[in-house]
Amino acid sequence: MGVARDENWIELGGGVWERIIMSAMRKRRRMVGIISLLGLISARAADISTTYHFSPTLQKEGNPIVTVWHLGWNGLLISEVPFLVLIAAGLWAYGRGRTKRMTVPVHSSWDFAPLCLYNRAMTKAQFILASLTGWPLPKDWYQAFRYIGLILSWGIISGSLYAVMSWWLIWYYHIGWFWRFYRVSIYNYPVSLLIVALIGAVIAAVYFFVTETREANNNLSLQS
Repeated sequence: MGVARDENWIELGGGVWERIIMSAMRKRRRMVGIISLLGLISARAADISTTYHFSPTLQKEGNPIVTVWHLGWNGLLISEVPFLVLIAAGLWAYGRGRTKRMTVPVHSSWDFAPLCLYNRAMTKAQFILASLTGWPLPKDWYQAFRYIGLILSWGIISGSLYAVMSWWLIWYYHIGWFWRFYRVSIYNYPVSLLIVALIGAVIAAVYFFVTETREANNNLSLQS
């Protein structure tokens, strides 16, 4: 009887500890969502205000909305709204929504990632190719929406802050080598800016899958 009682207390203590961990994970996820949204708004505001400071007529702006469609400030500002709203919704789903529910534990984030988005196992090469090309389309659109909200926010944050830095280095400090480096472009859009944005998105993607894998496994252990 004493041994059975001790085992029950041990199981109860383990369950309480797992619930504490899960609560902490959810709170951290919500905090990351809030920080991401505030960072996104701040970075875009910094980029727009710096653009206005150095190029009020947008003659030096490389955004295709200006260079290709010639929409000016009104078009530039209006185009921000739907993207910010969409990403904000994705961040809300990330922070307040649910993690992918698994039926068996996953051993690594590489195993979890394709199951999370495509509901099937993939090799690393297959998953990376699908992520870069957007094909095949995700099967779990809810998880994809959470994932896209987080990675887009940090991709845009990284790219916007790099753009702000570039304005100052080129047009205030007149650093020639950086201007030559920055001018390398695709359809008048700087390649280096795209690379920095991609790096920010990749870091956010790694964070998403690592933390979501832990949370999914902890959820599974609580259900068992």
